[in-house]
Amino acid sequence: NALGKIGVADTAYAIRPYLGREHPPNLREIAAQAFGKLRDSASSAALTAALQEDPETRVREAAAGALGCIGGSELLRTTLLPTTLNTREPSLQRAAWLACLAAAGQGFEDLHFLASTMLERERRTEVEEVCQRLHTLRGDAAQRDRALALEERISESTLSAHEWRASIAHLRRLLDEEPARTDVLRKIARCHRELGEFDAAHKTLTEAIAIAAPQSMPWWELKLELVSALEVHVDDLDLII
Repeated sequence: NALGKIGVADTAYAIRPYLGREHPPNLREIAAQAFGKLRDSASSAALTAALQEDPETRVREAAAGALGCIGGSELLRTTLLPTTLNTREPSLQRAAWLACLAAAGQGFEDLHFLASTMLERERRTEVEEVCQRLHTLRGDAAQRDRALALEERISESTLSAHEWRASIAHLRRLLDEEPARTDVLRKIARCHRELGEFDAAHKTLTEAIAIAAPQSMPWWELKLELVSALEVHVDDLDLII
């Protein structure tokens, strides 16, 4: 492990044999950690074998972490993500997922792939973790459009799951990019109503009405929804159209 900390890449050949099962688990774990520090891509095959076959969970976790440090789309998609999705060991699943994030780094394509894959499997905790990274990226116009489409899918997923607070967060991000979308404001208002936040629902619907073209069908629909919101919360005399 000291060789890994020093970072002398050409020492990897001396460490690699210690991944063998003839060595005790603690030594195999230390060897895997050293490869992560070295970021030795030549050791990827040995680490993949350890991740998939070693009988000790802690060694497999260390191998996952090392592969995450080595990084790259191929390791992410062919090794780390399948481990995340298929293992039944919670600690290994988490270690493999953190390795996925490490392998993806700040790459838009890999992060978008991770978010889409986890969304399809309704793994919303992981989706949120990826989104936190995606939101910090400043890509080109095509990437922006894809990120918005993903945000839209996530908001629909959280709405369907009645995760109102999470829905508001994702809908607000859509609104940041497209502030004139009355349909998004309407969904935000619904979330506030479901959470019992009637003042916020009233304010959001009022914003949407101000944006919609007067006397248009969306304008009338928003007006009717505002009336409905007020009927639910008749005790608040400040909520007046």
